[in-house]
Amino acid sequence: MPTETETREQRARERRTIRDHLRTGLELPGRLEISWAMGGGIVGGGPLVASVLMSGQASSSMLLTMTTLLFLIGGGLGLVHGALLGYLGRDTEMSSLEALESLVVGVFLAIPALVFAWLVAAWIAMTAPALSMGEAMVVGIVAAGWVVGAAICCWGAWQGWQALQNILDRWPAHRPGVVILAVVLVFLLVSFLSWQPEVWGTDMRVTGVGALLLAIGATIWIAAPITALALWLLRIRTGLEDEANGEMV
Repeated sequence: MPTETETREQRARERRTIRDHLRTGLELPGRLEISWAMGGGIVGGGPLVASVLMSGQASSSMLLTMTTLLFLIGGGLGLVHGALLGYLGRDTEMSSLEALESLVVGVFLAIPALVFAWLVAAWIAMTAPALSMGEAMVVGIVAAGWVVGAAICCWGAWQGWQALQNILDRWPAHRPGVVILAVVLVFLLVSFLSWQPEVWGTDMRVTGVGALLLAIGATIWIAAPITALALWLLRIRTGLEDEANGEMV
């Protein structure tokens, strides 16, 4: 059997540094953490702000403040949920420690990524002023922001889909959760599009685009954790009941 010193040396050789992660590529948990943080910030600070400005409920002088505030909220929620989903949806051959290491590296890499994402969100938020100005260069920059923002969100969606597939492979009993979330999303879409909710703390109502984004965000950030927790508790209770029945037999 290996001695304690040999075991410690083996663990040191297996431990990956940040440079190792960058050289070989960041694993799924870290990629999901970064992409969801960027996507959440872009959606909150970009299209949502643009829809409010285009509806005339706010002036362009509030653009920077609204973009920064909603970007921080969306980016923070995206970072937390991306990290949680990345940990639970890690590859089957990845250990918990390796997933945590990937998430730690992802936090450091998310800092410059979020700076870039804020610029993209600001470009998107300037949609209404750019259209009113009519300057071809400004409109081109805004259009490029929409394209880049959509690409980042698609990247995050793809990472999330991979993690969801891993979760379903690891816990087949969670498949009903997908059906539940689909029903919740449809219900919220119909409700929010029929009656546009107000932006919390203001007298402004979101447009159709904002209602769509809020429905998706509420499904991912509120309904998904509640559903996962309920199914997890149900699984524990079912396992305890099965164990008790086995003892009685």
